[in-house]
Amino acid sequence: MGCLVAEGDPVLRPGSGSSWHLIRAFIDLARASGRLPVFREVSPEMADQYRRMGLRIRRTGIRARVDLADADPAVGAGTPAILAAAEAESRGYRAEILPEGRAIDALPSLARLSPGLHAASLQGASVIVIRDRSKAVAWARLWVGEPGGEIRLDRIRSAEALPPGPVDLLLAEALQWGRGQGARSLVLPDAAPTQVGVWRRLADSLPLIHEPRYTAAPGGWRGRLAAVLLRLRPPVLLFPV
Repeated sequence: MGCLVAEGDPVLRPGSGSSWHLIRAFIDLARASGRLPVFREVSPEMADQYRRMGLRIRRTGIRARVDLADADPAVGAGTPAILAAAEAESRGYRAEILPEGRAIDALPSLARLSPGLHAASLQGASVIVIRDRSKAVAWARLWVGEPGGEIRLDRIRSAEALPPGPVDLLLAEALQWGRGQGARSLVLPDAAPTQVGVWRRLADSLPLIHEPRYTAAPGGWRGRLAAVLLRLRPPVLLFPV
């Protein structure tokens, strides 16, 4: 027995009938394959819906949101994060946004940073990649909801011992791209221990709105088993909803 894991909220209007049917289909798919359904890194709004559907909710972390609709594009200019990003560009790093088809084509280079990465995990998303010349050194997925809604940036995968700057460049590019898409906000992931300095520079550069994130899983022993399985090894299948 393993876990079938959905990362983040459905890219639909929270609480809509469509999201209810999508969640139910995911639960049925997990059970039919003998796996435990787990919804990880969900928002407070969606957590209420999972609770009503009989899943147990536990708080697992905090994400930060950047308001793009009201923010002046010049906000952040000359601040620590923007300066670090500019310094990275001067050293030869470059940012690139890959739409879904090109992201899947780039799977071999992304998998070098994320062993076991499957093409299914890139479906329905754009990808932002930071390259040192031709070599990918950091990347993350960009999930786009409704036009004028939010864009979600998921966990940043990076090479070990990156110098300051490349991840700042990734975040700066994601912000610029989000504004270009007309998004209302950009939701950022938790910082990995190796990226604490990046998040500190970002907090000193932009107004961040912090919000809790939750995991929804079956209750009782099944939920405890899911938690153990996720700690012991990566998800059996990562299926972004």
